[in-house]
Amino acid sequence: MEYALMSLPPESSGISATIAAAISSMGARPDDPAVAGSGCAALVTIAEDGVFCAHAVTLGGGSVAAVTAMLGHSSVVRVAATGAAALGAIAAGGEDCAKAVVDAGGVEAVVAALRAHPSETLVAMAGCGMLRWVAEANAAFAKLVVEAGGAAAVVEALETHLGVTGRDLNLEPTDSQLG
Repeated sequence: MEYALMSLPPESSGISATIAAAISSMGARPDDPAVAGSGCAALVTIAEDGVFCAHAVTLGGGSVAAVTAMLGHSSVVRVAATGAAALGAIAAGGEDCAKAVVDAGGVEAVVAALRAHPSETLVAMAGCGMLRWVAEANAAFAKLVVEAGGAAAVVEALETHLGVTGRDLNLEPTDSQLG
């Protein structure tokens, strides 16, 4: 897969090393949902720091790592929420970053997470946000989101969480949400 991503300057080695460490940890312990959730949370933190950082996470393989974590721990709320948030933060980096999310199967993984955790506000917010970023990237991605069931999943999430504004929510789940 080739993406027209910006090249990373030498001073980005710290960011690249942090991304590599998070992804490496996730790969070394694929059966550990705590590592998967923490790894995805780290990717969110980095990718949310701007377009450059979203591109760095994309180049580092963040989309594939987040999707792999979500698929491997589909019943774990924290992984669903942080995985969707990571994919959303990556997709917010622009069309090429959104393409990496699409190519990794991110749309399907997020739709599955929304369906698996319909009552979980954090999953709904992160999942709907991610689908929005992908759909906004271009018309073909918007069509893909609809065809994958994303529009229906967003409507269901909105209907379930009518009173949620997002102003008082934090992506980090509480102990009671972790189960």
